Amino acid sequence: MVTLLNRYFTVMQNIIFKRARRLRSTNARGDNIMAHWGVVGEMPNFTGAAVTSAIEMQIALFMFNRDEKQRKEIVLPSTPLGHGLG
Repeated sequence: MVTLLNRYFTVMQNIIFKRARRLRSTNARGDNIMAHWGVVGEMPNFTGAAVTSAIEMQIALFMFNRDEKQRKEIVLPSTPLGHGLG
């Protein structure tokens, strides 16, 4: 599970770093990412950047689950990974 989550976080953090000024990191349990758009410093169109990131993350999650299933390197959970964005 740790391998799977590390791969997932790498994909999602790369998307966030493209458009966000700040990544707060994961929480103590290590199961979420907190990112900020337009909170720190000047950032024009921070709403558009946040929404675009969310859409890219949804697409990336679909591709991530598909690719992990094809890899067959690790035992996957019976349900594909999901996430919530807000």
